[in-house]
Amino acid sequence: MMMEFIPDNSLPSVIGADFWATIEENVIDRTLTFKVVDREELDYIPYILKLKIHSLDNATFTIQPSPFASANDWYNWSRVLCKIKNLEYRRTFIMTSEGQYIMKTCCPSLNNVPNIMEAEFYKKLSSLEEKANMVIRPPHQITPYFKKTLADIEENLKEKPSEIIQQDVELLEKNFSVPKSTLVSVELKSQNGVIQRILIFEHQGWFDYSSFKFEFIDPEQKNDWKNKVKTQGEIQLGVHGRTFNPENFFNHLAKLKSEGEFNIFNMIEKLIEIKSEGLPTVKTNIQINFLAPKGVVQEIKVLIQEADDDYNIMEKLLEEENYIEAIPYFEKFHLYEENLAYGYALNGQYEKAINLADKLIRRDLSTVAHMTKGLALVGKREYYLAYEAYLLGVNACKAEWYPVARDNLLKFMDLKTIELTDELQKVVDLLSIKKAPLKLKQNCYCGSKKKFKKCHAKVTTN
Repeated sequence: MMMEFIPDNSLPSVIGADFWATIEENVIDRTLTFKVVDREELDYIPYILKLKIHSLDNATFTIQPSPFASANDWYNWSRVLCKIKNLEYRRTFIMTSEGQYIMKTCCPSLNNVPNIMEAEFYKKLSSLEEKANMVIRPPHQITPYFKKTLADIEENLKEKPSEIIQQDVELLEKNFSVPKSTLVSVELKSQNGVIQRILIFEHQGWFDYSSFKFEFIDPEQKNDWKNKVKTQGEIQLGVHGRTFNPENFFNHLAKLKSEGEFNIFNMIEKLIEIKSEGLPTVKTNIQINFLAPKGVVQEIKVLIQEADDDYNIMEKLLEEENYIEAIPYFEKFHLYEENLAYGYALNGQYEKAINLADKLIRRDLSTVAHMTKGLALVGKREYYLAYEAYLLGVNACKAEWYPVARDNLLKFMDLKTIELTDELQKVVDLLSIKKAPLKLKQNCYCGSKKKFKKCHAKVTTN
């Protein structure tokens, strides 16, 4: 349905967005209200409202049933459109959930009204839905076969118990073959916005998780991801935008959509692409939530909002190698765990450093966290254990630890006024010779004649 409206003068002169909506009809006053609603407030939203304000005196408007819409929602939609076409409403409004009028019109013009046959089919299906006491999703295309099957069910309703009716309805709905679909809503989270702005995309099929090509070293994370792919379970992703602030980012998405783009992930990737040599500060935070499918519909919610400036502070501290001051930021964002463990060690939080280092080593034997564990053990004056930690590190670590690990140790000893003993000299000597990491099938460095993976490398499974 397309209609022309007079926009509210308090709104921006040009705006384009989608909204979740309900339809409210006042038969006595002959008014119709399309109310913009919050997706979080209802289990499902029956309608999608698409609005384009071209100027202060011109706008176009479309309303359509959402993928969640029941047969009754479709019937109400077709009925309301027919009444609009026949000029049966004196006033038509678009209103926010708080009661603010966005637009109003008299006798709007429209097209694409359902024909009599379609409207009658939705009416009969709505009646059957009520009698069967179950939600029915209408077919995408109304065929003569569906019309006849529905008529046959209606004709025998009085003779059948409710459970048989429900079985007939389930079979009918199965024959509708409503395909799996993905509904993507992109919301601009703005404190200053007059109305909540959303973009809504509908795609056939569910999103293929395996297309992400994620790689996990941690076996537990790996298995969890395999299960998510298999069950289409809930997942959350986060992306940082450095190119545009939230409003501009949303506007660029809207522009790409108007130009025919439809893959939201390709659109986001295009907009976060950095074309400068330097790394700009983070301006926008993009949260992507994949919800578990409901029926044949999977919903993906994308939230675009102002970036937390603490993230930029953390990145600056990291660039300055100020690991101690960065500790609360690492903890807040659950990022840079290797750097967090190192910060703990520098800050004298040795047990925290060792525990986190052990966690990282169990997850990935090749991590540089071996060196942090050794450093924390030096801080505890447990030099023999420190040597053992460093020895495993130089044989397992694939990161560029030489000569950084030695230099960090010497600086740390000076910072903590630790005397260079014979035991510590062994550690310094160990870190003074560059060494390639052992392969898991090579003999272990300890001389046990066992393979590395069967000997000291077994730390990953302890």
